[in-house]
Amino acid sequence: MARYAVEPFEYWHMKALECLAPGDAAGFVFSELTAAQCRYLQTQNSWTLLADTEPVACGGTMEMWPGRHQVWVYTTPTAGRCMVRISRLAKLIIEPIVGRIESTVRADFKQGHRWAKMMGFEVEAPLMRGYSPRGEDHVGYVRIQ
Repeated sequence: MARYAVEPFEYWHMKALECLAPGDAAGFVFSELTAAQCRYLQTQNSWTLLADTEPVACGGTMEMWPGRHQVWVYTTPTAGRCMVRISRLAKLIIEPIVGRIESTVRADFKQGHRWAKMMGFEVEAPLMRGYSPRGEDHVGYVRIQ
């Protein structure tokens, strides 16, 4: 049985996930972020779920301005075994936020759409063409609370 821990997000956590899941199912590749963006994520409400000291998920929220936040989550392909823990942690993080919370999911990532809806997000933009750094289409989600 794995031992789980939650730690503040650090750059190496995401790099470890990328090594485990190059070109992950969610359509996000960490190496596409600049060093400045990585440093910014470390200053935001960002976390990592570790299983036996190995990162299995990173995520967090970024305040765009008061009342508007962007939420992000990046997982390994084996994170399915941890989705209950990831979901509980995500709910703890987003429940206190007041206002608009936005997220996107790659258009062909069925599990991501299912999870976004389970987390209380609604489709706001059914097709965001060429949204990702690699030009993949995404679906825009929002949760207002």
